[in-house]
Amino acid sequence: MFFLVSSIVQFIPLALLTIFHRRTANTTNNTANTPQVKHKQKQPSSIQVLKKHIKTVPFWLHLLSRSSLMIYGSFLLFVPSLMMNVYKQSSSISSNTASVFSFGCLLSLSIFGKYYSKTNNSNEINNKKKDTKLPISKRFYMVTSLLSLSTLCTILHLLHITNYISLNNHISIVILSMFLWGFSFAIPYYIPPSIYALQQGGKTSSATIMDIFDFVAFGLLAFFNGYVASSGNWVVVFSILCGCSIVSLVSLGAFLLFYDNDYQHHGYKALNGNDNDGNKSALSDV
Repeated sequence: MFFLVSSIVQFIPLALLTIFHRRTANTTNNTANTPQVKHKQKQPSSIQVLKKHIKTVPFWLHLLSRSSLMIYGSFLLFVPSLMMNVYKQSSSISSNTASVFSFGCLLSLSIFGKYYSKTNNSNEINNKKKDTKLPISKRFYMVTSLLSLSTLCTILHLLHITNYISLNNHISIVILSMFLWGFSFAIPYYIPPSIYALQQGGKTSSATIMDIFDFVAFGLLAFFNGYVASSGNWVVVFSILCGCSIVSLVSLGAFLLFYDNDYQHHGYKALNGNDNDGNKSALSDV
């Protein structure tokens, strides 16, 4: 219920933006016949930016990835329950394992956060041979490697729950997998969608894009957490989590492979259909 309310709360800023945008538009129409001094070109409103990008493939790729990873990362709430009910550990070990999960997130962001932000695909591509049709960036390798590790973590626990392997006598491996769980999902969850929102929404509209991502993600998370709390079917739970990591791997990997270079070149100016050199942006045709 808490996450469903959180999802609804994310919708409030969008509603307010729509109301105030309409009022501003009406005021502008009423004063249209009054002589005005020329001003600089008006920046698009948050609603206009959202309407533009909601029609593009990259927007939906990020929405899929962000929503899937929010479900994947929220499993932190159930780590103590997993350790006690599945691996028969004490409450102290179970809570410490949850702390290891959080430490993995923090360490990943500390190590790779700045590196990811500074990695510029355009510089790499300029150094590639001209006959290379689809240059692959360091960002792509980093994110797909991390999300592949995320998938392996869920598969490991799924194999234990379905009795293909037994980890009851190898709790150190279980704890390590939880550390890698947090370590592998943090960068793909936090950084790529935030950079996308800032590049395409600018200072005024980036929060609106992120609100849409979180609105959908919290809505799905409410149903997932409700199911976990009520059913206790760990096989289904880990199957869903494995599916979420695969969805994020495919969607975010596709964005980094096919779209990220163009977005780095054109950035926020692509909203107006022109790149930094005044030429028509490829984004305007996406």
